[in-house]
Amino acid sequence: MVQPNQNNTFFQPNKNCWRINRAKHVSLLIDCANFYRALHRAITNAQHSIFILGWEIDSQTRLLRGEEEKKSTIPSIAVELLNWKAHQNSEIKIYLSRWDASVVFIKDRDLLPEFVWTSNTPENVHICLDGQIPMGGSQHQKVILIDDELVFTGGMDIARQRWDEREHRIIEPERQDILGPYGPYHDVQIMMDGPITLDFAELVRERWKKAVDYNAIPIRPITSDNLINPVPSWPSQFKARSLNIECSISRTIPRLDEQEPVQEIRQMYLDLIAQAQNFIYIENQFLTSEEIARALNQRLTEQPQLKVLLVSSYEPQGVFERESFWAGRIDFKKILEKNISTERVRLTYPCIKDVNGNSFFKRIHSKVLVVDDTFLTIASSNLNHRSLILDSECDISLMAESAEQKKFISSVRNDLIAEHTSHNLKQVAEILDGQFSLDQLISAECFNGYALYEVDDTLFTDQNFKSVLNRIADPEQPLMSYFAVNSLDKAAMKMEPFTNPRKHRLIFFTILIFSLIGIFVYLKSHLEWFHPERIKVFLEYAQTSRFSLPLVCLIYVVGGFVLFPVTILSLITATVFGSLLGPLYGMVGSLISATVMFWLGHWAGLNGLRNLFGERIRSIDRKFHKSGIVGVAALRFIPIAPYSLVNLVAGISSITFFDFIVGTFLGFLPGLLVKGFVGQSLTEVLINPTPTARLDLFLGIILWLSLAIASYFLARLWRTKHPL
Repeated sequence: MVQPNQNNTFFQPNKNCWRINRAKHVSLLIDCANFYRALHRAITNAQHSIFILGWEIDSQTRLLRGEEEKKSTIPSIAVELLNWKAHQNSEIKIYLSRWDASVVFIKDRDLLPEFVWTSNTPENVHICLDGQIPMGGSQHQKVILIDDELVFTGGMDIARQRWDEREHRIIEPERQDILGPYGPYHDVQIMMDGPITLDFAELVRERWKKAVDYNAIPIRPITSDNLINPVPSWPSQFKARSLNIECSISRTIPRLDEQEPVQEIRQMYLDLIAQAQNFIYIENQFLTSEEIARALNQRLTEQPQLKVLLVSSYEPQGVFERESFWAGRIDFKKILEKNISTERVRLTYPCIKDVNGNSFFKRIHSKVLVVDDTFLTIASSNLNHRSLILDSECDISLMAESAEQKKFISSVRNDLIAEHTSHNLKQVAEILDGQFSLDQLISAECFNGYALYEVDDTLFTDQNFKSVLNRIADPEQPLMSYFAVNSLDKAAMKMEPFTNPRKHRLIFFTILIFSLIGIFVYLKSHLEWFHPERIKVFLEYAQTSRFSLPLVCLIYVVGGFVLFPVTILSLITATVFGSLLGPLYGMVGSLISATVMFWLGHWAGLNGLRNLFGERIRSIDRKFHKSGIVGVAALRFIPIAPYSLVNLVAGISSITFFDFIVGTFLGFLPGLLVKGFVGQSLTEVLINPTPTARLDLFLGIILWLSLAIASYFLARLWRTKHPL
């Protein structure tokens, strides 16, 4: 097997990359029509395994369009194609792992992807929804591996509204799907074989293991060193450039559970920029990282001959893009251009105009960096905060060592620039080979093709909402961390991040929460019943009924659902039923209410709440489980949260019901006895306000407060010695 160049000191594992190896054959797939064509053929050729790792894997995406689709005897729609392959070869193993996305993207994705894929494919097709990402982040690695010998990676997914041909025509009948028609769309993917594929084989299996906690099939060893012919699964309609070029894989992996954060991509970008001598070319969907902007500006200052051309999109899609990414790009541009001539640096977007002067804009989704003729990065990562810190990402960087490899990298760059400027390849090469100005690549008007225009994001936003929406759209840390940073709870800041809630569970719990709120509002606004005076009247009625205890228990259970304070409820019970029956009924009612809420939480937890909170809550649960009866009693001494919520969380936790209910009884017993005394004294004061009755009430209140204070310090002492 060909070994990586041991003399290379630029690619540094555990710093700016994870692995270094070589790609034998390389082909750049520009725009999604070419990527889908190549992928369709590669899946058709597959014999052993298919791994698809992505932000999305849309079941209904058509990989072929037009005449190609009509002439093909093999299905074009993704789910039908993989179903066909799985039946054609029962020995093949197919693994699909896509991000278990936020409800923000619910209209853009399959609602129940697990059901869609499992109900339409045989058992050798495995699907998982990857939710092992901190809250606010996404699984953004985009890797497809065929037979452990052919890899696709870059900016593209099997997703809706991505397909387009390289011409990016204004009118394109095939550029539509279930969401309707959409505009021109540009993206870039790289296809490779060679030893580097074994590193990708390890990467996709590690991600699969993390997402579903079981191993996929072992890696298939590849022993061939053939540099002439590409691997059998290579799609023959795409030229395989025999380069034997050195590559590195860089990752972003956010902190979660026991996983330490990895920011190899961030360091790779900084190191590549620091290598630039003459020309940096960047295509990227989002440009908000001020650190990257400063690095570019610094290198421009250090190298007077250096020029930087950036290509991105014109129009934002929705309020989050406008007020976060586009607002952030204003600051990025200011930092980038500070004290630098516009002849040397331009941030642009591609646009085409018709003969009537109407403008049509190409959406840039690609993530490409070219430094001189030496380095080429094809990435999943954007140049924004979340890609460099919070999302999971995977980039591939190629380093040219020979004249042939340099020619390949320069041809890739020139081809992309030609597409955006309507120059031909020869014209672009001539411009870049001379003492050029970026103005030569910027056209003022162009009616026969695309041209690049200067970005001006102030047309879209005044940045008033940037600081707020950045925490959701372009965060540098998990969403829950913002609350911890602004709180006094230092322990919360050290907790492991929450994972993203799974979409179907989030929908379920949203419905549940709104249903509970609806019940509460109905009881409060329509029945005008559930308040202390009405409860007192009801309990006085219950006092004369032979069903007094069941009626009291009913009030406590309903009160639990509407989060009515159990302290007030127990006081009212003691006032109505006296110092003997009052505490007894209050205790029984409280325990029954706790039991109902505990098992409701337990049921909900078994169906998803543990997955909502991930390993973080499981780690706390293990300690909570060891605390047992004494721990529950200590928690009951001080109301750290509404009674019903504590009961729900106890049900979610792994504490046994016996420990929970006994601990609740012991924790409530002193308080209920005192409340019974206070309630009886209060009744006597209201009926016969004698000095003795007033003194008893006063002493009861003092005793109650003393018990509460003593319980607080006892609980603190116990939690210090037995931290939860």
